[in-house]
Amino acid sequence: MIVPVSVLRQDPLTGRWVVLAAERAKRPEAFFHSAQPLPELTADCPFCPGSEVQTPPEILRIADNAPWQIRVVPNKYAALAPPAGLSPSGDSLHRSVPSGGAAEVVIETPEHIAPFDTLGPEHAANLIRVYQARYSDLVTCSGIEIVLVFRNHLPQSGASLLHPHSQILASAFLPPVLAAEADCFAVYQAKQEACLGCAMYAAEAAGELAIAQIADFLLLSPFAARSPFEILLLPRTHAADFLAADPLALAKALQDAFRRIRRGLNNPPVNFWLHCKPNSIITDFHWHIHILPRFTIEGGWELGTGLPINVVPPELAAAHLRLF
Repeated sequence: MIVPVSVLRQDPLTGRWVVLAAERAKRPEAFFHSAQPLPELTADCPFCPGSEVQTPPEILRIADNAPWQIRVVPNKYAALAPPAGLSPSGDSLHRSVPSGGAAEVVIETPEHIAPFDTLGPEHAANLIRVYQARYSDLVTCSGIEIVLVFRNHLPQSGASLLHPHSQILASAFLPPVLAAEADCFAVYQAKQEACLGCAMYAAEAAGELAIAQIADFLLLSPFAARSPFEILLLPRTHAADFLAADPLALAKALQDAFRRIRRGLNNPPVNFWLHCKPNSIITDFHWHIHILPRFTIEGGWELGTGLPINVVPPELAAAHLRLF
């Protein structure tokens, strides 16, 4: 069903409303652009083999091939760091709290040019295993509220270095987005006596928003996608976090999503981030991954109202991505 007129849709995961501007709708081909150039190999790349001394000491290394396959290092320019004896301060107008946490960089491959979806199956599975190992260690640290695994592809998505890498941030602060998701799960559980994530899986798996079913994972175009060609990865198996997820199957599903975006949309900038249950939340949660190609820039309307405008109906986006 393609929406014939502009409507407001609400995201069941966050409660956020989105403007679906059908009268301004664009065909998928309108988002094709000149392919982003592959990153050039430079002698000073700190993530390439031979430059290991340019990074802080390793936290973890996977060495299935020479010189190594995956490295994890502390982020040299961390946005979050362990607090040094600071405490909340300020008055009703000037509140502040320490930005306690940890920040790590996962160098995904020794190859300077290696799109994520082109990694071999076992290499990609090892990457998921690394995410699981670092998440497991960080989420149990004293005072930590959430651990976020995320990836920025190309500078327009926030990548400061082009060598393939992802990041893991642990924070003592509960971000509003995750708090909103937790509230939506709690409200749905209270009203429907069911898990919101499980209900979404059951409702969308055979519907027109479904893109692909990869083993235990569903790729779908969210009903209230905030921008064109957003993808939500939902596991069939109910769990608050991804620690029990099969690495090979999850890697295959995540690579499938990135491959469809790269082939179907000519390698645009893209972000992904993984949401698991925050530590302080006592209600139910169903982990998931957001994958967001970056085609739009927020204007005055979006900034002034908090209402994103999406000009590609999610049903049309799903139909296009299914082709690839």
